[in-house]
Amino acid sequence: MIDPVPRSRKRISPFRLHRPETIDAAVAARAALPNSAYMGGGIDLLNGMKAGTEWTDIVLLRDIASLRTITRSDSHIRIGSGVGLDALGRNDVLLDLLPDIAAAWAPIANVRIRHQGTVGGNLMARKAHYDILPVLMAAGATVVFATVDGPLELPAAWLSSSTKPAAFGALLTEVRIPVHARIPFHDRSHLPGFLVTVGHCGDGAWRAAVAGAHDLPRVASLDLPVGIDLPIHSTLARRVAEDWCSGLPIMCERAGISGTWRRRAVPAVLARLLAGIAVSARSRAA
Repeated sequence: MIDPVPRSRKRISPFRLHRPETIDAAVAARAALPNSAYMGGGIDLLNGMKAGTEWTDIVLLRDIASLRTITRSDSHIRIGSGVGLDALGRNDVLLDLLPDIAAAWAPIANVRIRHQGTVGGNLMARKAHYDILPVLMAAGATVVFATVDGPLELPAAWLSSSTKPAAFGALLTEVRIPVHARIPFHDRSHLPGFLVTVGHCGDGAWRAAVAGAHDLPRVASLDLPVGIDLPIHSTLARRVAEDWCSGLPIMCERAGISGTWRRRAVPAVLARLLAGIAVSARSRAA
């Protein structure tokens, strides 16, 4: 008889499924269930359960319509945590106001994952090489959680530095991107090794983020002369890229790729981006 469960995976343990229709009901359900988890698209959650993680209760978020909207306020674009990954590259609001961010997110993963996965799942999975968080960090975005004590807004970079949720039962409800944010460069041509993003939140203070080179994405400001815009001269670009890289934690070995190679390659790619030199045809398409 053929075992229907691959040896590398386990049977998912039985669990109770909860289907709240409002954010408040979801947060209340999660807070009352100590061994529970939220599920949006469920890609990373189900993979974890197949690997042996056990939850007695799952709080499904698909029935909460307010989590699936993209809207504009006076100063921000608000993206609900339940928005599908596929919508990020096709949404009219993003294409009109933040076209370079929409373009950066358009090639995420593959078609199946783009149609199943959600923004919230991508962020809360906390995977080293995922695309959404480095773009948010470079753009100076914030993330908003619903908690039993009310909403909590934090810098998007908080997701790369904290090891625990904002509060027990906290639900990521939306991300907020400044309407004047720019992401002129998002190079993912070196995945699974790393990806590099360059942007600002509209204030002209440039930041670069790298994903895949550490346990979680990292972001740091670029030491550029005041008022300068990109691209810059290649000599200055190399110096700025090396200075930026030297301020990051030591790059680690992941996916069979050495930290030493990453330490050489990441600033080289960043320098080319800052100088306006396309790294590859694939990076131009991204």
